[in-house]
Amino acid sequence: MNLDGSYRFRYSTKDGMFRQETGKPSSSGSLVQSGSWSYTGADGKQYQMKFVADQFGFRPEGSHLHVAHQLAFKQQEMLARRARARQA
Repeated sequence: MNLDGSYRFRYSTKDGMFRQETGKPSSSGSLVQSGSWSYTGADGKQYQMKFVADQFGFRPEGSHLHVAHQLAFKQQEMLARRARARQA
């Protein structure tokens, strides 16, 4: 962890998994995190997941997620934009 409260890490494994993440304190005092990971599924396909986690919750994004999760993510993004606009 850095002196300003931020952090960053990344790693990969021999079996092809990869993970990276960054985090930093926001002006409201919460921690804003973002990152991604990828792995090879049991079906042999490569999967990648991206995410943001902040005062509005954990918001994952991946083409393999069920459409309901993708729609919830888009709605959460819209609400987060509105909240940020109100704060400005």
